[in-house]
Amino acid sequence: SYYNLAYCYFQKKEYSTALKHFTTYLSIDNYYDKTPDIYLDANMRSADCNFILKKYEAALDNYDYVISKNSKSADYALFQRAMILGLQNKPEDKINSLKRIAKEYPKSDLNDDAIFEIAATRNQQGQYDNAIKAYQYIIDNFTRSELLSKTHLNLGTAYRNKNNPTDALTEF
Repeated sequence: SYYNLAYCYFQKKEYSTALKHFTTYLSIDNYYDKTPDIYLDANMRSADCNFILKKYEAALDNYDYVISKNSKSADYALFQRAMILGLQNKPEDKINSLKRIAKEYPKSDLNDDAIFEIAATRNQQGQYDNAIKAYQYIIDNFTRSELLSKTHLNLGTAYRNKNNPTDALTEF
């Protein structure tokens, strides 16, 4: 099947070829009705291929489709969507997509990543107080996050940028 072939190319990181086969699979009528999970996954992998190939609008279309169907991977699609919006220099749209993850998928494994990205975006915008609050939220609420050391480092940087060297030193 085109889907299996596409996945083989996807795993080999041959994204252009994978995308061609995912697109062929998606163009065949009635696959959503017969196998919705596979159809949604093919959309997700098409989105990932488009993202990697820097075809951002096409990737957004695929991610938005997955989100609209309330897929079990919709949180991931929202996160990837936010990353694209950041690359397109749309920081507020990026943040809004990231906030939706916590709101719509409170048990998502991506919540700490989403909050971290919100904090990093606020830090880049010079909104240090908002960044500090978000970094502190991660430290207080995601005690097992793989992002903790990076969060402390970025929190220290935000304090330094805010001319607060004492608090910065406690985080470094």
